[in-house]
Amino acid sequence: MLNKDVKERTACHRAAEKGKLKELRKLWEWVEEMLTPEVLNNKLMLAKADTEYTAWQVAALMCNSQEFLELCEWATEKLNSDELNNKLLLANDDTEHMLLHYASLFGIIQILETL
Repeated sequence: MLNKDVKERTACHRAAEKGKLKELRKLWEWVEEMLTPEVLNNKLMLAKADTEYTAWQVAALMCNSQEFLELCEWATEKLNSDELNNKLLLANDDTEHMLLHYASLFGIIQILETL
């Protein structure tokens, strides 16, 4: 579950990218039972791919709003305000864009309202 592919993407990245809400939910069930909160946060929720994208940025880029909203719900449950703000919402990718850039660029109103 924490293994990364050749592009450094986790299962969470791939589910967010492909719009696989069912798989994302199943993954969440498994990791909540098996991982400590610290490992869950650092190795899955805040993990970055080789492009420095988090799973949240991937979901926004792919306009997968349902997956994005699910990830947001989990983040607010598991991350403290510093992690949520600095490591998720304000995290830059390899092009120095933040999550807000992608949400506004693609006009994903649900995402902007959630943020």
